[in-house]
Amino acid sequence: MIIQCGHCGTKHKVNEARIPRGGLQCQKCQGPLPLPQASETRGRGGPEATMVGRLPTPSGAPLSAASALRLSLVIQSGPDQGKTYPIKKDRVIIGRKTGDLLLSDPEVSGSHASLDVVGNTYVLRDLRSTNGTYLNGSKVTETELKHLDEIALGKTTLIFTVSHAGD
Repeated sequence: MIIQCGHCGTKHKVNEARIPRGGLQCQKCQGPLPLPQASETRGRGGPEATMVGRLPTPSGAPLSAASALRLSLVIQSGPDQGKTYPIKKDRVIIGRKTGDLLLSDPEVSGSHASLDVVGNTYVLRDLRSTNGTYLNGSKVTETELKHLDEIALGKTTLIFTVSHAGD
């Protein structure tokens, strides 16, 4: 099957039976590739089949002004300690050289991780970083975030917060 990146438009030939559990990334921009819906997967049983295609690819568009929630990343430790980054669009790239949230930590990759907002689901994805992405002490490639989760990139620790807009 052919999957087109929703960010840069690059087309990728994909063997449907070999889609990794964490999904696929574009070889050009490192963004997540849209996955086929569970009903489109043939020969894949078990709980993983229901996960495939569950989240649409974020567009990088601004979050709805009508949203009643305020999302933030609070830098708890590392060179940028004390800063708060409000999440105002549905895809945020975190890195040292490129992205929306730039960190001064030399152990953070140039384009290290992404945070994707899809409805009321928040997804952290490692973008093939050198030193890995950790959530609450465990190395992850892709995982859902919850309020007050601790994200570690290099020597930087960030806290993901969700609050009501009026708070």
